Amino acid sequence: MTTTKTLTMRATFAGVLFLTLPSAFAAAQSETDSKAAWPHLNQPTPPAPELRQTAPTPRHWSWDPSRFGVALEIRTTWLQDSVAKRLTGSNVSSGEGISLQWDALRLERIATVSLDLGWLTTSTSTNQDFSGLAEGLTSNMFSLGLSVRHHLLPWLAPFARVAGGMGWDRLTVGTGTGDLHDERVFGQGSLGGGLFLRSPRLLLGATRAAPEVGLVAYVEGGYLLGTSSDFTLTSQPATAASSPIPTSPVAIGKVGRDAPYLRVSVGIAF
Repeated sequence: MTTTKTLTMRATFAGVLFLTLPSAFAAAQSETDSKAAWPHLNQPTPPAPELRQTAPTPRHWSWDPSRFGVALEIRTTWLQDSVAKRLTGSNVSSGEGISLQWDALRLERIATVSLDLGWLTTSTSTNQDFSGLAEGLTSNMFSLGLSVRHHLLPWLAPFARVAGGMGWDRLTVGTGTGDLHDERVFGQGSLGGGLFLRSPRLLLGATRAAPEVGLVAYVEGGYLLGTSSDFTLTSQPATAASSPIPTSPVAIGKVGRDAPYLRVSVGIAF
């Protein structure tokens, strides 16, 4: 009886062991496959890479419009008045000067309104054929101009300009020992148009706050209208002991200013 009971218990234990081993093996195999297929489920999350902020590369050139400018200019005038031609000794008179520009108003891409303040000087010297005396005429003028331009391209814009101002003439006739002279104040205006040219601006520094400088140029043609200078020469002795001759004023006549002109300016803008 005891032997039979013992055999029965051993058979039962073997059966239970036979039934549980496949399940345990299958569970272990399933866990192994899971780790192989999804390894990241059992690995710690790596830290997120740090985002490095790189400074933007500064611009070297820019087409942004400028507000201010300074330019050297040359103006050539084709004289129409006969007295002016005689005093100048030529049909053409040229002068040099400097001007300051300011873009006072910008209407998007439609138009730009600009103001300019300029100084121009002309100086001529010639000899009278009938007397051999030297004649010198010097003129200085300050003017204020208003122009409106429209940009067809970033570097090209046609414009129209009106300007006006005041100046003074000094006429000297003589050989240096007993010169005759006269000075007159005159007014003058002009109406013209032309082309405005510009280059891109260069950034003068490593940051965007650095100044930017570019080149500008104006080519303008038009017509001058001004008051005449009515010269009357009086004596100008070289020394207090010299005797001026003649002793009475000598009328030279009126020097007219109406004439066509060409104005060329080249400068920098910032």
